[in-house]
Amino acid sequence: MSSCGQVKGCIATFIERKTQWYKGILILNRSATSMEKTVKLFMKSCLDELNKALNLINNLPRKCLGSKTTHEAFQEEPLHLIYKNVKK
Repeated sequence: MSSCGQVKGCIATFIERKTQWYKGILILNRSATSMEKTVKLFMKSCLDELNKALNLINNLPRKCLGSKTTHEAFQEEPLHLIYKNVKK
Protein backbone atom coordinates (compact mmCIF):
# COMPACT_ATOMS: atom_id res chain seq x y z
CA MET A 1 0.00 0.00 0.00
CA SER A 2 1.28 3.44 -0.88
CA SER A 3 0.88 6.65 1.06
CA CYS A 4 1.46 8.92 -1.96
CA GLY A 5 -1.00 11.74 -2.68
CA GLN A 6 -4.25 12.71 -1.02
CA VAL A 7 -6.40 9.85 -2.33
CA LYS A 8 -7.78 7.74 0.52
CA GLY A 9 -8.58 4.64 -1.51
CA CYS A 10 -5.85 2.25 -2.56
CA ILE A 11 -5.17 -1.27 -3.82
CA ALA A 12 -4.03 -4.11 -1.60
CA THR A 13 -1.87 -6.49 -3.62
CA PHE A 14 -1.28 -10.13 -2.80
CA ILE A 15 1.61 -11.93 -4.46
CA GLU A 16 2.49 -15.61 -4.44
CA ARG A 17 6.26 -15.63 -4.74
CA LYS A 18 6.97 -18.93 -6.47
CA THR A 19 4.55 -18.55 -9.40
CA GLN A 20 4.40 -14.74 -9.25
CA TRP A 21 0.60 -14.85 -9.16
CA TYR A 22 -0.80 -11.39 -8.39
CA LYS A 23 -4.20 -10.39 -7.02
CA GLY A 24 -5.25 -6.80 -6.37
CA ILE A 25 -8.26 -5.69 -4.32
CA LEU A 26 -9.51 -2.12 -4.00
CA ILE A 27 -9.86 -0.90 -0.41
CA LEU A 28 -11.50 2.26 0.90
CA ASN A 29 -8.63 3.57 2.99
CA ARG A 30 -5.26 2.64 4.44
CA SER A 31 -6.49 1.77 7.93
CA ALA A 32 -5.64 -1.50 9.65
CA THR A 33 -9.35 -2.33 9.88
CA SER A 34 -9.81 -1.90 6.15
CA MET A 35 -6.76 -4.04 5.41
CA GLU A 36 -7.96 -6.75 7.82
CA LYS A 37 -11.34 -6.90 6.07
CA THR A 38 -9.56 -7.14 2.72
CA VAL A 39 -7.35 -10.03 3.88
CA LYS A 40 -10.43 -11.90 5.14
CA LEU A 41 -12.20 -11.26 1.82
CA PHE A 42 -9.12 -12.48 -0.06
CA MET A 43 -8.91 -15.66 2.01
CA LYS A 44 -12.62 -16.35 1.51
CA SER A 45 -12.29 -15.90 -2.25
CA CYS A 46 -9.29 -18.28 -2.30
CA LEU A 47 -11.29 -20.90 -0.39
CA ASP A 48 -14.25 -20.43 -2.73
CA GLU A 49 -11.99 -20.93 -5.77
CA LEU A 50 -10.43 -24.00 -4.17
CA ASN A 51 -13.85 -25.52 -3.44
CA LYS A 52 -15.00 -24.88 -7.02
CA ALA A 53 -11.87 -26.58 -8.38
CA LEU A 54 -12.28 -29.56 -6.04
CA ASN A 55 -15.95 -29.86 -7.02
CA LEU A 56 -14.96 -30.02 -10.70
CA ILE A 57 -12.29 -32.63 -9.98
CA ASN A 58 -14.63 -34.80 -7.89
CA ASN A 59 -17.35 -34.75 -10.54
CA LEU A 60 -15.19 -35.99 -13.43
CA PRO A 61 -15.80 -39.60 -14.48
CA ARG A 62 -12.83 -41.90 -13.79
CA LYS A 63 -11.88 -44.88 -15.93
CA CYS A 64 -10.53 -46.68 -12.83
CA LEU A 65 -13.97 -46.31 -11.17
CA GLY A 66 -15.93 -47.75 -14.12
CA SER A 67 -16.82 -44.29 -15.48
CA LYS A 68 -18.25 -43.20 -12.14
CA THR A 69 -17.27 -39.91 -10.60
CA THR A 70 -15.33 -39.93 -7.36
CA HIS A 71 -18.38 -38.37 -5.73
CA GLU A 72 -20.62 -41.23 -6.90
CA ALA A 73 -18.11 -43.86 -5.80
CA PHE A 74 -17.72 -42.21 -2.40
CA GLN A 75 -21.50 -42.07 -1.91
CA GLU A 76 -21.84 -45.78 -2.75
CA GLU A 77 -19.01 -46.95 -0.46
CA PRO A 78 -20.86 -46.44 2.88
CA LEU A 79 -23.90 -48.24 1.43
CA HIS A 80 -21.66 -51.12 0.38
CA LEU A 81 -20.22 -51.36 3.90
CA ILE A 82 -23.67 -51.24 5.54
CA TYR A 83 -25.06 -53.89 3.18
CA LYS A 84 -22.00 -56.10 3.75
CA ASN A 85 -22.48 -55.93 7.56
CA VAL A 86 -26.24 -56.63 7.38
CA LYS A 87 -25.67 -59.65 5.15
CA LYS A 88 -23.42 -61.40 7.75
